[in-house]
Amino acid sequence: MAGYILTAQTINNEAGNVALQLRQALDRVQVFNTWLTDPLHADANLLAAPFSMVQGDITLIKNSFIDLNKLALISHAQATQPAASDFWTNAKQLVGLN
Repeated sequence: MAGYILTAQTINNEAGNVALQLRQALDRVQVFNTWLTDPLHADANLLAAPFSMVQGDITLIKNSFIDLNKLALISHAQATQPAASDFWTNAKQLVGLN
């Protein structure tokens, strides 16, 4: 048979890989959000050299990771979401999906 052969092992591996990648991504969200919210990385510091960021970019990034961090917390039962929310409202702009 030509092509990729689907077996129980490949399905099991894919399920494990996807779950692991999601967990790792949510862990990275929490680490980066912690970095962003550290007082050393206040907007004034990010606006200055050596970062020299634009205020709009700082706001978008911080708002994106506030939302994504909430998603990470909810996924670990460390927070609840009282109403429906699009956690990607801000973050989708970071990947060019306005």
